[in-house]
Amino acid sequence: MSDNYRKIFKIAFPSIATNISVPLLGFADMAIAGHIGAAPYIAAVSLGAAMISLLYWNFGFLRMSTTALTAQALGARKLGVCCQVLVRALVIAMIGAILILLVKNLIIDLVLRYSEASVETEELTSRYINICLLGAPASLATYTFKGWLVGMQNTKSTMYIAVGENMLNVVLSALFVFAFGMGIEGIALGTVVAQYLGAAFCAYIYMSSYKKVGQYADFSRPFDGIFSFFKVNSLIFVRNLCMIAVTVCFTLFGSSYGELVLAVNACIMQFFTFFSYFMDGFAFAGEAIVGKTEGARQMDEQRRTIQRLFNIGVAMAITFAFIYGIGLTPIVSLLTDDIAVRETSKELRLYAMLIPIMSFAAFLWDGIYVGKLMSKHMSISLLLAATVFFTIYNTMSDTLGPNVLWIAFLSYAATRGIYQTVVYLRTKC
Repeated sequence: MSDNYRKIFKIAFPSIATNISVPLLGFADMAIAGHIGAAPYIAAVSLGAAMISLLYWNFGFLRMSTTALTAQALGARKLGVCCQVLVRALVIAMIGAILILLVKNLIIDLVLRYSEASVETEELTSRYINICLLGAPASLATYTFKGWLVGMQNTKSTMYIAVGENMLNVVLSALFVFAFGMGIEGIALGTVVAQYLGAAFCAYIYMSSYKKVGQYADFSRPFDGIFSFFKVNSLIFVRNLCMIAVTVCFTLFGSSYGELVLAVNACIMQFFTFFSYFMDGFAFAGEAIVGKTEGARQMDEQRRTIQRLFNIGVAMAITFAFIYGIGLTPIVSLLTDDIAVRETSKELRLYAMLIPIMSFAAFLWDGIYVGKLMSKHMSISLLLAATVFFTIYNTMSDTLGPNVLWIAFLSYAATRGIYQTVVYLRTKC
């Protein structure tokens, strides 16, 4: 294995482990909720956690732009700039957290207004979200710090932070619920305490490993580079909004075809989610390595990295398509006991197999474009892809029925990859 491949896997594998720890945390919270009450408790945790994740996802630009700017500064051997990027991002993260806390009640009202849940579930959800959002400063700070560490080519530490925080979350939530009898508030409090401990661990990592980096920082002109920072962030924010719109509307449109279609689509969408855990790891590697080579102006090394990323991506896509093809029925059986859902899901086998084939390029290009700070074209690709999704659904839903959702979604995924491929080849960057 060449050194280039080793660099990619060294960054990608810890990121994959980090990603996989997230759904395991959700599963643990559901299990705890299921043991303290009936369905309303599970529904409240599910609804509350989904809405909070969606809210924090809007701040994904902090991680991505911080990674890219840090990696480029590291490649250019500007250690002081690396530190300045971190401080600037943390300030913006704290401003965002303060805004969340100020509009906390408004957020809860909006969630409950459109939830169509029972009165009991709404009450439990309100109590859950009200406590969880107190962790916004720690959550956004940790989010930012992870992006900085990826830019510094240190994904092992991000893995330790994520896995450690998630384990603490489970232990503390179980302790507060079962030992202290705190109910759903105990689950939320466990999350908040774990988030602040995770942020403290981030500070420890910086002080123990990167304290010397701060010696090179020049804060005499604090607003230097702020325009570029906000320009990159605003474009990535547009990208994230497009992704949220497609993801939410996919579910909403599916609900119009009935509960069975909604349930089947939710199961098959897990195939996409699981594939994304792996491909995001390689996208992070693209952000870090491509960003560093961009800053160092090592363009030959960058082209080799991109070629190897796509070699890995093709292999991953073929492997997952094969696994999904032969393993669809047993995988869906793990997700549900409902016979109707299991049988209907077989009709979507082809779509499940096409998920990795149609989407792998989009994941990789996103990482590469972030590393090169080409966020403009990345945002354009999402706008174009979202347009394709909504156009296909609105023009073909009457004739294709529920299948139109998967045709539209796969076309959306493919459009992202195709557009970014064309731009890269034409610009020869």
